[in-house]
Amino acid sequence: MMKNRCLRFADSLKAVDEKAWKGNKLIFSNKTGKITAEGKLNIGTDLKYIKMATAGTIETQAVESTDSTSAMELYETKAEVMAAIDLIIPDRLIEIMVKDFRSAGATNLINFARDPMFYRKAAAELFPINKETEQALNEVNLGALNMPAKFNPHTFLFSNLPMKWNKEYQSFVSTGGKVGLVSIKGELFNYVYKGYVEVRMPNVEGDDRLYIYLESPSGTDYYFGYKGGILSIVSSNTAFIEATEALKAKDTILKMPDGETYEIQLVSPQVATMFMNRMKAVSN
Repeated sequence: MMKNRCLRFADSLKAVDEKAWKGNKLIFSNKTGKITAEGKLNIGTDLKYIKMATAGTIETQAVESTDSTSAMELYETKAEVMAAIDLIIPDRLIEIMVKDFRSAGATNLINFARDPMFYRKAAAELFPINKETEQALNEVNLGALNMPAKFNPHTFLFSNLPMKWNKEYQSFVSTGGKVGLVSIKGELFNYVYKGYVEVRMPNVEGDDRLYIYLESPSGTDYYFGYKGGILSIVSSNTAFIEATEALKAKDTILKMPDGETYEIQLVSPQVATMFMNRMKAVSN
């Protein structure tokens, strides 16, 4: 009988203290073939112009194939991901979105008390640790991640996206149709909303793609799709659409340091609908 031996690899600090907030750790079980890891994650690191920083836990394990004629091993990869996302988008559009989410009155709080250590460890990888941020992380078990806005300029901060790898799309897709949204541009929410996040990571350098769908408690939806320097946006919020249509060219077509352009495009509502339907089909 094979002994269940585990190989452990970790940063020096986490090797000494598994409860240390910062640091990477990887464990391989030679009996089950399962690989589990925690710390910084490389999800969406090859996005061009926009940024995505992720941390959390990830595990990969061989699973039985339903095809008895196949000799290939199948692997299932799942992750719990805290994600800080930075889009290039006019402040006016963010303000309209914040107002909608603020006025809609969400009631489903993120359950930080379920696993406060997860949030502390993940956030410690994404934010500088100082007196103010350390206090916010120490208080997370009280029911909120109140990261000071001056340290949290991110367009979106998601608390714990449950994600799985979809081989067909070469994507990490969020599962369950719900996302924990800590903040929008530093404005704190700490609520769970309807939504999906997909990060496509094809084996082409600089070709990562990001798609976000969020729905406020009022039923208003927002879609952001980013690929190759173009941010596609649409919403059922009339004020958001009107503000987008009123943007000047200098706000929607930006010259980037490498000489290429970053562009914001308003797309048809059907684009958001098709994305949502695709996510419903693959994320459960």
